Order: sequence, then C-alpha cells, then structure tokens
Amino acid sequence: MARHEDEREDLFAETRALVIRGRWVKTAASSLLHNSSLENALLADELLIGLRENGWLSVYGDQSRMVQFNQAGEIRRAYREPQLYRGQGGTLARLERRRTSTETILVRHDLTADELTIWLADTQQWLTQLLHLLEAGRYQLIEWTTPLESSVESSHSTTPEDLIDRLKAIVHQPLRIAPPPIGRR
Repeated sequence: MARHEDEREDLFAETRALVIRGRWVKTAASSLLHNSSLENALLADELLIGLRENGWLSVYGDQSRMVQFNQAGEIRRAYREPQLYRGQGGTLARLERRRTSTETILVRHDLTADELTIWLADTQQWLTQLLHLLEAGRYQLIEWTTPLESSVESSHSTTPEDLIDRLKAIVHQPLRIAPPPIGRR
C-alpha cells in the first residue's frame, strides 16, 4: 500500500491474479473521432478484462476504475479514483484511506440507498459505453494471456470475445451487489 497520498496504487498490478486476461488500447481513430462529450470522458486509453482462477470477471479502465464481479455477475469490489468500494451487506461500502505521519486509517461509509442508486447507474453507463466501444472496434487487443493449466472452466478455449460476452451478459441486466462472503457482515 502506498505510504503517501500522492503515491497511487498500481491497479494493473492486481491483474496478475487474472489467469485469463486481455489488454486493449484505444485505436488511433478513437483518439480523433468522439461521438459525444460522454464518450470522450469515458474513453479509457487502456482496458484490461480478465478472469480469476475462480471465474470472477474483472474490468479495469486505465488506472482510475475497476469493477470485479463474482460468478453470478454481482459486484464484489470496485475502485473509482480515489475510492475503493466493496460489497457490504446488500450495499456498497466506500473505503477511504486517511493517512497521518504515523498511521493509515481505513474509514468505511456504507452508501445510502440514493448514493447506491447513483453509483450503480454511473457504473452501468460506464460499462455499457466500454462494451459499445469494444464492439465498435474502438479498442485494439494488444495482449492476450491464458495459463497453461487452470481450473477456470474451458480456459484453453476462452477467447477475447468470450470475455466481452461475459461483460455483455452483465451489463444487459441491472447491476447487483454480491452478498457478503459467509462469515462476514
């Protein structure tokens, strides 16, 4: 964990846990052609989409956003610069690091129903826009990683299109928060 506030954590370093992953970059044409100010604001220079060993899907947009889904397509964790979020008993908890010269304190705020509704709508819009841009060829796959052996179902035949299809299945339904793991509230 970074010791000073201006030291950002490397979100992409987490992606080593993704046994199947693809990395896409914005195409040159995408830099020149923006259909709207919304697309311009949402268009990450780099995307990384992948699966953990247990089949959980993660989507990263540059170093500023990340959403992790469980097998059922429910949100487990997320990051939206500079805030970390995690599923917390049917809502999301926003986790904020407060640093002093001697310690770092993690402060939790459970989102209210209104805050959660806004957060989910914004995240749905971001994921939908990314999916649209991927399908429109506005991103180019530059790296594809699969393990030699994996317990991820059919990992040997998983393709970049399969990851995009998983994302499509998630964004074509209302986003949901994952229940807490057994033993945690």
